[in-house]
Amino acid sequence: MLSISKNEFAIIGFLLRNFSQRHTINELAVKMGLSAAGAHAALKKLESNGIVKAEKLGTGLFYEVNLNERKAFHLGAIALLEKAEAAEIPFLSIAHESKAAIFDGKQLLVVTSQAEKVKSAIYREMKEVNVICKTEEQFSAALIQKEADVAGILAKGKALFGEEMILEAIRKARR
Repeated sequence: MLSISKNEFAIIGFLLRNFSQRHTINELAVKMGLSAAGAHAALKKLESNGIVKAEKLGTGLFYEVNLNERKAFHLGAIALLEKAEAAEIPFLSIAHESKAAIFDGKQLLVVTSQAEKVKSAIYREMKEVNVICKTEEQFSAALIQKEADVAGILAKGKALFGEEMILEAIRKARR
């Protein structure tokens, strides 16, 4: 049985949310407020369990979550859902109209083919939220093209639902 520490789990979430950038051990340590030794130990454990994989480029060793590994995919889904708050529950009313939603506290990214219906439902509940709607194809394309608004919401936000669809889009974007 695999036991994942809080730091290891945080690294999985960070790598997924910031998948469009390459990360070395030292960069991860600095960005996440970990010691270099702690980040190194966590990454080596995750790598030995197939959760992350390393790629050597020049003198650097860069890490990413191995979404082709089943347990990494499942841990990634949980990491995307992490920290969902009770205040976000009203957004679940759009779930039947949408495939995924990510909320960063100010912006809501919804993957849907029902953009106007979803925007109307959200604006009725929370007028201060900026809603961005994309179809599944537009969302995938935005990840591939590293669109700043989508990358920003993914980096700072929490998946409300559709975490598996989000992971599949990340997997496609990394190819």
